[in-house]
Amino acid sequence: MVRRTATTTTIRATTTIKVKTTAVVPSPEPSTYLLMLTGFMGLGILTWRRRGELA
Repeated sequence: MVRRTATTTTIRATTTIKVKTTAVVPSPEPSTYLLMLTGFMGLGILTWRRRGELA
């Protein structure tokens, strides 16, 4: 009679990964501000003209 024994092998590995991140805050370009200002001015002119027509 042959007796077989089970052997358990445990492998322990430790891995450390360090990631350095930097936060980049996007800032709009001057052309974006110009386009937004032009749109607000257009809305202001439209509301000013409509108020003149109602009075």
